[in-house]
Amino acid sequence: MLPYKNCEIESDNILTRVTLFKNWPDHELHDLCLRSFVENYSASQIIYEEGDISRFLCIVISGRIEISYLRENGEHVLFSILDEMDIFGEIGFFDGRPRNEMAIAKSDCRILLIPKTALIEIIKNISFEAWLDIVQYLCLKQRKMAKDITENSIFSSKQRLASKLLELSGKSSQPGKIFLTKEDLASMLGLSRVTIGKLLMNFEKEKAIINKRSCVEITDKKILAAHMENDNEN
Repeated sequence: MLPYKNCEIESDNILTRVTLFKNWPDHELHDLCLRSFVENYSASQIIYEEGDISRFLCIVISGRIEISYLRENGEHVLFSILDEMDIFGEIGFFDGRPRNEMAIAKSDCRILLIPKTALIEIIKNISFEAWLDIVQYLCLKQRKMAKDITENSIFSSKQRLASKLLELSGKSSQPGKIFLTKEDLASMLGLSRVTIGKLLMNFEKEKAIINKRSCVEITDKKILAAHMENDNEN
């Protein structure tokens, strides 16, 4: 684990590109960066597991991260895929409880690790606007989880997939393109790979998407949005 100040990326202040820190003064961000670390992970390497102590807030500098949860039957269910500048590990970081999810490197990646002790010390002096950013960020995360639970409860398979594709396309590094496999989508939605394949095929016939091996390109968002309003599986 390399101190941030000893890395070649020091000149590029990562935190200024993260929404959570948009209202923090430059000197506070600089101080926080100097107390942080950078860790390199290889594809498929575990970053942390359920039950680990939450000592760091994590930010993706490069690469992709897979967040999953453990079912009662011991099966891991994919929850989300994170890209550059995404934050993860914040729940355990702020509430002080052990991690309740697993984070795995989906590709070779670099992670900025912000120590809890450093952030807590600096956070005492930040402005109300900066505090509000943190509260709003956590509320946004909570709303997303509530939305996912609601959709899983009342939406059809087609509606859930259409909603997820629209959501993922909005945060993709290449707008309109979603770099996930059928297996990834199936795990995220709790559906079978066969079901996902059939739904994607139907969306492609309607010219809503272009379906490739590990990429779904959205060509007509209006068609997908219309499917979210229509619970007809056929």
